[in-house]
Amino acid sequence: MTEPGAAGRSAMPPASSPAPDLATLSQRAADQVAATWLDTRSEQALLGALILKPEQLKVVKPWLRVSDFFGSHHRMIFTTIDELITARPEISSTQLAMDLHERLAPYGIGGPYLHTLMHVCPRPDNAVAYGHMVVEADARRAVARYTHRLAETIEVVKDGRGDLSEVLDAATNVGRIAGQLKARTLSDGEPTSVQPATFPVPAPSPERIDQDDRLLTLLINNPNDIVEVATFLNGTDLATPFAGQLYDLLVSMYQSGTPIDVLTVMWAGRRAQILDAGDVSSKDFFRRFDRIPVDVSFVLAAEIQQAATLEHATAIAGTLTAALADHSVPISQILHLATSQVGDLHERQRRHGVPYQVPDDQPPTTQTRQAASAIGDA
Repeated sequence: MTEPGAAGRSAMPPASSPAPDLATLSQRAADQVAATWLDTRSEQALLGALILKPEQLKVVKPWLRVSDFFGSHHRMIFTTIDELITARPEISSTQLAMDLHERLAPYGIGGPYLHTLMHVCPRPDNAVAYGHMVVEADARRAVARYTHRLAETIEVVKDGRGDLSEVLDAATNVGRIAGQLKARTLSDGEPTSVQPATFPVPAPSPERIDQDDRLLTLLINNPNDIVEVATFLNGTDLATPFAGQLYDLLVSMYQSGTPIDVLTVMWAGRRAQILDAGDVSSKDFFRRFDRIPVDVSFVLAAEIQQAATLEHATAIAGTLTAALADHSVPISQILHLATSQVGDLHERQRRHGVPYQVPDDQPPTTQTRQAASAIGDA
């Protein structure tokens, strides 16, 4: 019997090929866990153990599902085993094998394959251990599938052919499936010290840094815009730590009633020990922020927030892809990664909708219409 998925594995690209994009990497991770030889052998061992010792079904049945099996023939065999043992709880191993042959032969599952299942089972009394392996292999496959969908959606949005909300929905689905699987995988005793490789976050582009500078300049020169922008933009959305710290400082100054202009901000920045950090000197600060760019702060802030969300989703997909490709990382950690990293996207999803929201009793402002138009065209 040919192992499922064995013919579909793609060869690694030659060394001279350009670095693959995230969607390609996530597809490889999905392919690697789709149907490995070990996964297939684990399913065979479990089925063989249940045939040889039918009484073990009552132990695995509460948490093992038909959908956990990758092979369609294995799903059919497990379903039939369940039906036969449920109908006759005291059925013998010999009788169970004979009844399975009679029921499944019309579907191409004959005595030789049933014999193979029993023959490849190392220990007939280890059905519980084999069942855990089957459940965890399916969990890894599920996370890989949803992560690949997230990566594909990210690439589509980056190409301008989709909306950020699609990325947020795809990421939320990753967290949802991982949360469901956490309740089902039995991972007692798994090592927790193994740390999966993290996806390298690229340095911010000159365009992103320029966006931040333009927004900060606008807020310094038009501090009344801060109250509206702060409803959906966080300091962590900005491209560099300095820009994020400066933004948080502006919000703090506004909330405390401190007058805001380029000089007062420089003074407060020095007291907060952020102005002279790195290459940012007082003269550099004047050059960067003592001007008034032709932008609308609300629109610019919405663009920055969306770019940061897309970068965050990319980092999540990349980190999960790296973890899935590393089989030393237990499934319990992969599920924890998925749920914890995707968790704050719910907050990002809420903030993402703010630029579109208009109070029911107020007509859309020109600024809000401009923001919605700009975001829709992005």
